[in-house]
Amino acid sequence: MASPEIVALTTPVVRQVQIREIFLRWSKLERQAGRELPGEVAVRFGFKVKSSLDRDAKDLNVDTIFTADATDTKTESPVFRAEADFAVAYQLKSLDGIGDDNVKAFGRMNGVFNTWPYWREFVQSGVARMGLPNVTLPVLTAPMLVKMYAEEDAKEAAKEEAAASLEEVKADSD
Repeated sequence: MASPEIVALTTPVVRQVQIREIFLRWSKLERQAGRELPGEVAVRFGFKVKSSLDRDAKDLNVDTIFTADATDTKTESPVFRAEADFAVAYQLKSLDGIGDDNVKAFGRMNGVFNTWPYWREFVQSGVARMGLPNVTLPVLTAPMLVKMYAEEDAKEAAKEEAAASLEEVKADSD
């Protein structure tokens, strides 16, 4: 989904929504490094988003499961893994002009933006409690987010294409 398209899809929801609460559903922190502290650490992060809308109650819920894997840049040894599911409950004033595509786009953009600061703090404070060197996740920007979704969508399309080709080969052999 291209940037202007996703922004256009979020707009009807943005005009009608307020955050009711943000909370942590579950989390996991695992120190993988031994007693010797790593030097410089590289962190790879990702997330999956699930949005749901209760039309009767006008409740929009967005769950974002974040992951972060850190490795020592010199040894390439794992240092830590962090996972957390942050949920946002929104209240909508009206459902006018809001469809499933709007809800999905809103969750993918605003749901992630609204929970990202909580995730950053979770990782930073958790890493400190594990006695590891400080890690600060980057500021999440719209271009970064759109690029991540474009890569994810391309991978999904390639999987679907491969599955379709496999079905075609299977049908030909029957």
